[in-house]
Amino acid sequence: MNRQEHSRSEFRNEDWLRDLPRLLEERNGIPRARATELTTEAANHLIATGRSPVDEFGPVEVYALKLAEQEKTPRVRWWLRDDVHRFVIGAILAIYLVQNIVTDGPVWQTALAATALAIDLTLITTDRLRKRR
Repeated sequence: MNRQEHSRSEFRNEDWLRDLPRLLEERNGIPRARATELTTEAANHLIATGRSPVDEFGPVEVYALKLAEQEKTPRVRWWLRDDVHRFVIGAILAIYLVQNIVTDGPVWQTALAATALAIDLTLITTDRLRKRR
């Protein structure tokens, strides 16, 4: 391998190792600290074997997915969590309820919004109490 091919190979290896923690974190929901730890383990393994990452582990996207599947509890994105959905629904219902009361809206809509808000608040409270135990 000539000098130019060697430097290109090192550049590709660095790209692979730079992409791995980003893919683990952004695409697969692995916490940053764990993604860094897994990348360090992979880099140490590559140093010990002297092989390129693609030869040893395959494409970085596939390897990141394999690592993520092996993790026990991947992090759920905040906007996909049930408690966030419930808070958003509660806020929308509260705004609608206040607006309906202020503008003297139909009684049945006020009652429906109040009931839905009460149910939503009950679910939020129940979930929070269950998580504390």
